[in-house]
Amino acid sequence: MKTSTANEIELANSEIRYDMQVKRVLSLKVFLSRILKGTMKEFADTDLATVEASIEGNPELGCIPVMPGGANGERIIGCGQEDGIPGEGRITYDIRTYVVLPDGQRTKIIINIEAQRNNHPGYDLVTRGIFYCARLLSAQLGTEFSNSGNDSTNYDNLKKVYSIWICLDAPSASRNSIISYSLKPESVFKEAGTRLPDHRHDLLTVVMVNLSTEEKGSENNLVGMLTELLSDKDAQEKEMTLQSRYGILMNEEVEREMSSMCNLSSYIVDKGIAKGMEKGM
Repeated sequence: MKTSTANEIELANSEIRYDMQVKRVLSLKVFLSRILKGTMKEFADTDLATVEASIEGNPELGCIPVMPGGANGERIIGCGQEDGIPGEGRITYDIRTYVVLPDGQRTKIIINIEAQRNNHPGYDLVTRGIFYCARLLSAQLGTEFSNSGNDSTNYDNLKKVYSIWICLDAPSASRNSIISYSLKPESVFKEAGTRLPDHRHDLLTVVMVNLSTEEKGSENNLVGMLTELLSDKDAQEKEMTLQSRYGILMNEEVEREMSSMCNLSSYIVDKGIAKGMEKGM
């Protein structure tokens, strides 16, 4: 018989594999394109096919650090990118990718997506999202821009960044909502007739997607789709709802990744019940 400690280790390892599998599912373009359309103002009026075509390459789970010292590699797409912070353990980008807008100027935007199960870590998640945006900006030094006065590739070449947080256990007051935080100019003082300068200030945005817990789904397509996708239902039931309600076409890859995610989820639930019974709970 396995010891209680062995069972706890097995459960913890299963939870790690589940978290990784959730990232794999969310990085599939059929879901990623819907996340971007539902959270980025640049894609609000863009059809899903165009959004998907704007995603450069295939988003992967990579190994580029959040913290200084290793985030300037050539491969910008992919997350699973982590580094240590004293007192914080490991810090990880779940998904990191970029899009090139179909605006005729090939405008590039760098995007980080986080799937957050613990929405009560002891600090405000929005502040962590702002920190991630700051790192996404500063990591562009030496790749997207230079701070050399003689270099034409200067601060004006900074690319806009998004940090999008998908919150599975959002506080009840904010469930079934999408909230965006960004930089906006505010006039502290100006004389009559003076106009605010048209500076390029819109460089970072944090978006919190707070999922619903309602079986009937949400009036918002993105919240409803993600709530269904990340629910505890089995894969077949999810696939039917995602196809009929949200128009998501299933292919072999999507079905395989969703099945792996759902199997891990069921295993974790079963092991959690067994663990509770061991402790007499």
